[in-house]
Amino acid sequence: MKEVVKNENIIVEWFLWHFWDMPKFLFSIWNNYIMFASNFFSLQQLFGTFFAPWKRNAWSYPKNFDLQEYANVFISNIFSSIIGVIMRTALIVAGAFFQVFVLIAGLIVFVLWVVMPFIIVFGIFLIFAI
Repeated sequence: MKEVVKNENIIVEWFLWHFWDMPKFLFSIWNNYIMFASNFFSLQQLFGTFFAPWKRNAWSYPKNFDLQEYANVFISNIFSSIIGVIMRTALIVAGAFFQVFVLIAGLIVFVLWVVMPFIIVFGIFLIFAI
């Protein structure tokens, strides 16, 4: 079987790899991290169940009428919902910070990847200029 030989220069292939193929790959990795951060903290689910009791801890009302027991169950359910709001708020804030961290870290990695050859060439010129 006959092999296909590329007629491109190795430098042209490196430029295509470094400035076209690898940035596409980095964007796909960056997208995976963004999706992981979104799924890990389940921000949509946290907003959807914002006022729900924490860990579904809710007490049921008694069958017979007892005002003290009704008040006790009502207060307990209110406190469980308040704890749920506090915990979900903390998780939403942590998820937002983590999402921002992932965005900034991905941007830094991408920019460093693109400018790395120029930094290396500049460093070599500085070494020989001194």
